Amino acid sequence: MKQYRRFLVGIVLYFVVYLVGHFLVWKLFTEDLFTYHHFHGGDLARIGYVIDSKIYRKNHDDLPRRHIPFKDYSTQRIDVLTVGDSFSNGVAGGRNRYYQDYIASIHNLNVLNIGLYNDAGMKNGFNDPFETVLILYNSGALQKIRPRYLLLESAEIQLPERMSREIDFRHSAPLVDVMNPDRYQSYQFDPQVSWINNGNVKFCYYTVLQKLGKSPSGAVCSAKLDRPLFSAKNSDLLLFTPHEKTVNTSYGKQDVETINRNLNKLGELLGGMGITLYFMPAPNKSTVYYDYLVDKTIPRSILFEELRNLPRNYYLIDTKAILASAVGAGEKDVYYPDDTHWSWKASKMIFEAVRFH
Repeated sequence: MKQYRRFLVGIVLYFVVYLVGHFLVWKLFTEDLFTYHHFHGGDLARIGYVIDSKIYRKNHDDLPRRHIPFKDYSTQRIDVLTVGDSFSNGVAGGRNRYYQDYIASIHNLNVLNIGLYNDAGMKNGFNDPFETVLILYNSGALQKIRPRYLLLESAEIQLPERMSREIDFRHSAPLVDVMNPDRYQSYQFDPQVSWINNGNVKFCYYTVLQKLGKSPSGAVCSAKLDRPLFSAKNSDLLLFTPHEKTVNTSYGKQDVETINRNLNKLGELLGGMGITLYFMPAPNKSTVYYDYLVDKTIPRSILFEELRNLPRNYYLIDTKAILASAVGAGEKDVYYPDDTHWSWKASKMIFEAVRFH
């Protein structure tokens, strides 16, 4: 009977410790790391369990003018139409998370943002801003909207699969579908995680690894900087995705020439409608911070250096030059330390430098 009682007490104590442990780790650390319940935050800190790199931020807007989401578009006059991926759709969160609001406020322009069209026939599914622009063009949607400028944005890390290939410039879809906001990818999400989850255990494990100087996770790379360039506790730690290491070795000068050729052809098509094309590559984090890495074994990106030297009939927004200059001057949090995305500071700098001709 005593052995049975001890066994029962042991089981109860185990579950008490288990539940209390999960609750304490959740409330003290991982609730804000894994969810947006209290604060927005970046995926790199969440995936890598790197709490000392997280910047806690709330979404808020304080600019005098705002852009128009596609769901709110009717027949307004549009000066700038933006099409892009997560950089164009406020995924980083925080203050003035949409760069389009800086275009509207700084340049006093009406700005319409359209997400990525969801079409099973697209080469990259719904994850391709270039093909989305072609569908807008070929369906007749651009003739209805008639912007003066079209700003095409793409993350540098995805340019090889999106644009350094042969593209079907005839790709289209029915106009009624293209003008339906529900056919576009939504970036509004809120991770739903229970307070009892495997992440609590992984958080403890990876925290120990970090203290021992080990890589936080196979899904996140980290590299030391030679100066503090972030305002988080990990002020000199650069978090980035492993794909940044491989993408810079997967394409070379010929691939950049193919990207430029595709952009020139798109620029010609849009120019025939009186629309000026602006191309804005969003640099990889390691591209912007490369000169300040302690260990420079990561391959260096060649994208911007090659594009600058090629003949273009579109405007290149040289985000690397703008942002790397700010980082070199010691500006902190040009990119969020816990995220792959740039911050509001970057959006402001870029569109203070850009002119719409």
